Amino acid sequence: MERLNPDTRPVTDTIKGIAISSVLINHYVITHFSVDASGFANLFVALFYMAGGYGLYYSLSNALPGETTFSKKALFLFYRDRAIRIFPLFWIALLVSGKPFPLALLGLHAPDHFWFIPTLLQCYALAPLIFSGMRKNKAILIVVVILAFTGINCLPCLGYAGQITIKLLSFLDTGWRGFYFIYILLFTLGLLLPCFLNPARVKHPIAAKLAFCLLLVSTFGFMMLLKYSVKNSLFFYIMPLPALALVFIHAIRYVIKFRVFAYLGSISYSIYLFHMLYFKMIDGVGFPNRSLTNLAISIAFFPLFLYGCNKAEGLGKWIAQKLKVSIKYPLFQKTLPGC
Repeated sequence: MERLNPDTRPVTDTIKGIAISSVLINHYVITHFSVDASGFANLFVALFYMAGGYGLYYSLSNALPGETTFSKKALFLFYRDRAIRIFPLFWIALLVSGKPFPLALLGLHAPDHFWFIPTLLQCYALAPLIFSGMRKNKAILIVVVILAFTGINCLPCLGYAGQITIKLLSFLDTGWRGFYFIYILLFTLGLLLPCFLNPARVKHPIAAKLAFCLLLVSTFGFMMLLKYSVKNSLFFYIMPLPALALVFIHAIRYVIKFRVFAYLGSISYSIYLFHMLYFKMIDGVGFPNRSLTNLAISIAFFPLFLYGCNKAEGLGKWIAQKLKVSIKYPLFQKTLPGC
């Protein structure tokens, strides 16, 4: 197999598209049919963390070519670009949802499905530090990240002081999948993958796609088995994550692309922010929740919802461009005497 250049945006968009499709379906089922179906969307969110880390590797490589530490300017530009990409649409979504809570607006702790955004911001905040550690010594970085994760999750064992610390940390993370900051591990995995795994030109792309589909369906079946047969919540919380990592690795390795999912992935941020509002708007028309009519109307108007999300993405990019022109480094220029 011949090595390819790391132009894998359509692949990561495909992965994001699969993840956001799972979120949409699972959230609709939960809110309209059965709460007992909860947890599947929450698992597929793991793909967003890995895809985000993988994509940021190349962004950070461009910002830090051949070096191990960031300049103040490089750090400023990195955080500026992430902030102006995330916050404007996030604030709009909070406002139209009627939940512009102060901590949420700051990106610290958000309600309902918006919980995901603060965790993503935390990944971005740590990304330059993790990337610098990768450049210096990958083995040491992996050990440090694992030890930090283990230490934080062992804090409750330290008695009262540990429990107080956990309560403080709960403002940053509510304990996704039963552990604190496990999404940092997944994000770090995404950042590390380009160092060990390169896309390759596959002689039989159809076979690779079929294998991917089989792996994805098997992973979902594994989730179903753990949730409804094993009856152990910890198993359901954690065991599917390695399977999802294999799904992601297979997609990157064999350059798996599906046009429909890639399109959904390209606007997945807006879809995630506004999909619950869309469901509520359909419900507000007056159709009963547990009805096929509600489902049919939701499907019929879904292309219009996607059109709106596409426009929202365009608005977000337009705002980001305007802010990029206005927010430059340094923020405060020093004026020399006599100037």
